[in-house]
Amino acid sequence: MKETLSHAHVVGILPVYAIPIAISWVNQVDAGRLDIEMPAMLKEQMVKVFSVMKRSLARRLWFIVQRVEGFYKAASFASLLVFLYTGRYRNLIERAI
Repeated sequence: MKETLSHAHVVGILPVYAIPIAISWVNQVDAGRLDIEMPAMLKEQMVKVFSVMKRSLARRLWFIVQRVEGFYKAASFASLLVFLYTGRYRNLIERAI
C-alpha cells in the first residue's frame, strides 16, 4: 500500500499541498546580525585565552588564527562570486556540504 501511495504522488493522482511559511524580514535581519556577531564573539574569547598563555606561543597562535581568518574571508568572497555566476550554494557552508 505504501508503494502505491508514493507512486500516486509521483504520478500526480493525489494532490500535494504546499504549506505556506511566512518568514519575517526582521528574522532575516537578526540572522544576518548574528552571522556578523558570532565571529566577533569567538575572537573576543580567543583574546581572553591568549592573554593567559605565554607570549611567544600566544603570538604564534594568534598569527595562525589571523591567517585562517584571512583564508576564510577570501574563500567566502570567491564562493559569493561563484554564487552570483551560477545561482547555486549561497554561502561557503552550503557549498562545502
